[in-house]
Amino acid sequence: MNSEGYRDPTADRAIRNATHLPRQIWSVVKAVREVLNVSHLELVEIKMRDRTTGREHKWEVIPVDQHKEENEKKKEYLRRYHAAELAEREIREEIDDLRMNKMFPALIQDGMPHGSSCGDLSAYVVQLEELMDNLKAQMEQQIRLRKEITQKIEEMPDETEKTVLRLRYIRWMKWEQIAERMGYSLRNITKIHGKALVHFRL
Repeated sequence: MNSEGYRDPTADRAIRNATHLPRQIWSVVKAVREVLNVSHLELVEIKMRDRTTGREHKWEVIPVDQHKEENEKKKEYLRRYHAAELAEREIREEIDDLRMNKMFPALIQDGMPHGSSCGDLSAYVVQLEELMDNLKAQMEQQIRLRKEITQKIEEMPDETEKTVLRLRYIRWMKWEQIAERMGYSLRNITKIHGKALVHFRL
């Protein structure tokens, strides 16, 4: 099970690299790994040669714990899109409030100096402008992060996997909503999500 309560379909594929290991060989490899584990040994690489073509195939074995850790890092990174969106919204509201304060300083009761002299008022306006500049810089940072995440998703080759990641992390939809939207079962959606995480590059 993953951190979201669903079975992680990528855990059993931790041994696979960019090239998929044939299913019948994968079954044998899993059995070998279990035997080696009893002896405190670890399988680190699989290398085979096709006797017909002479072509060699090699797969790197990624430890399951490492594989899960990588997936968690990817999910945490993707979740930052939603956090950035919320932060951007809050910053916009703060900037709007400061603009109102700048337009009507005499109506503000926030403890800041609002003297009646032109000098006091000018100093107050300068402070507001500095605050707005800082908030604008923060907002631009959040916007850049959202653009970066969106671009990384769009760079993925599989359209179905891209759609799952967009709906999950950009649209912030629940798994059940994604399954209904795409016309897949919940189980298939979580499988697609697992494959998408494997292909997603930080």
